[in-house]
Amino acid sequence: MSIAIRYFAGGDPLDLMITHQVSKASIYISVWGVVDCINTCDALAFNFHSLQDQEIICQGYKQKSGIGLSNIIGAIDGMLIWIKKPSLTVVDKLRCGQINFYCSRKAKYGLNLQAICDHNLEFRWIDIRYPGCASDYIAWNTSQLCVDLDNHCDHMVIPGCTLVGDSAYVKKKYMAVPIKKGRLSPHEDGYNYYLSQLRVTIECAFGVLVNRWNILRRPLSFYLIKIGPLVMSLCRLHNYCVKIRVRKTKKGKHKLLRDLEALSTDKNYLNTQCTGEGYTPITLDQDGIPNELLDDYFNLDDLPFNRIVDSNSDNIPMNQMVKVAKVKHIERPAIRQPRSKRR
Repeated sequence: MSIAIRYFAGGDPLDLMITHQVSKASIYISVWGVVDCINTCDALAFNFHSLQDQEIICQGYKQKSGIGLSNIIGAIDGMLIWIKKPSLTVVDKLRCGQINFYCSRKAKYGLNLQAICDHNLEFRWIDIRYPGCASDYIAWNTSQLCVDLDNHCDHMVIPGCTLVGDSAYVKKKYMAVPIKKGRLSPHEDGYNYYLSQLRVTIECAFGVLVNRWNILRRPLSFYLIKIGPLVMSLCRLHNYCVKIRVRKTKKGKHKLLRDLEALSTDKNYLNTQCTGEGYTPITLDQDGIPNELLDDYFNLDDLPFNRIVDSNSDNIPMNQMVKVAKVKHIERPAIRQPRSKRR
């Protein structure tokens, strides 16, 4: 555990060999053993479907909102997990070209991580299946959670509540996004402002995740199918740190350590069968070649006419929020001038 936590925080394997008096092979055995245990620990599983938790999250976001928005159950966005350029041998086995992993906006190779967080910066759902070139819209719209929400939103989300996302996503009965128009009215601009005030929560969660686990600050050079389990374990440990900070108690920490020690470690690291919501494990055939990765990269093109937007029904939370902003004459706050300029 000590080796793994220090390694996740950015420790060099050579330093860990000296401080823990172990071989380099033992370093990686410890790291991937801990990753397996974390991902199979039920106490660290993600929880998005709990309606009781959604009520608590709504109250938490209400306190963060400048106008008291009380129907937000989470903020969603995507993050690029930085990796080294995959070798031709690997991408040939995965039936995918190297260019698909390149994100031109970031000028890096990586994987697209989709995540939803609450008001405490705790991740409630994550999904990492697509390469860096895929847009957030494609990665989210083809996820299992999105499909479930499209079909069973009334049973999964408190009526009138919604997620908040940026312009990469589209308006739906469970999603509120900024208004995209050439010229906005004052109340529409005010809506966008106060929506972004809550939407930035997921950006803060990503920032805390990367600063806590500095291994994400450099390109990951592991075998490609190991990156998903690694990132999931880091997100679960991040959630644990958030819960400890919120609860301010040491009781849960000792219980977690006992749970991890009680779990058996899967030694077959190339075929880690991680369980839990938000992660789809990669299966291998008898020759050790992945049967599927990233959904075989079907339709990575994100074209405007491919986007499905819900109708302008008054029952959609986003429309209700805009209407409330209009009735209450909510506008963007005026920019405060420095004292020197006031004079």
